[in-house]
Amino acid sequence: MKHKSPIAAAVTMILVLSFCGNLRAQDHRAEDAFEIIERIQTQLGEIERSLSEIESRLAELRALLGVRDPLSEIGVSVASSLPESLGFYSPLADYLPETGGVLVTRVDPDSSAAKAGMRANTVILSIGGSAVSTPSDARRILRKFKAGDVVTFEMFRPTSGLPPRYEIDVTCS
Repeated sequence: MKHKSPIAAAVTMILVLSFCGNLRAQDHRAEDAFEIIERIQTQLGEIERSLSEIESRLAELRALLGVRDPLSEIGVSVASSLPESLGFYSPLADYLPETGGVLVTRVDPDSSAAKAGMRANTVILSIGGSAVSTPSDARRILRKFKAGDVVTFEMFRPTSGLPPRYEIDVTCS
């Protein structure tokens, strides 16, 4: 099962570990394990729907308050913290450059970022030549550009078939 967000992946891991602990404490049949997995999948679906609703409400609130989110404008969602979002089990954690970066969790399919080739589960290392360590850095840098500007993003992804570091040009919206 593919997770839509690092938060959902973390919640799933917690639920699985919790249920596994219960399985060790009691003698369950294989059917019980499948039932538990189905419950976890149902709960994960509910969590993902809740996260989508929260993201929509945040976007409405930003619009109401007149707050510009340049990442949303180019169609990108990012994790709040790269180390926490990768977790201890992520293959990306072994290859991550010392400089850090911001993990892309979602890219809207019709966005300028998607058209430029940005994908989820990649790391933004720099924008317009300026290093990015946090989502706030990314937003601060992007606010310097206006609609129509083409900005170079240095990206990192060791498993994409591309070199681990590569650049894409994104048109600001």
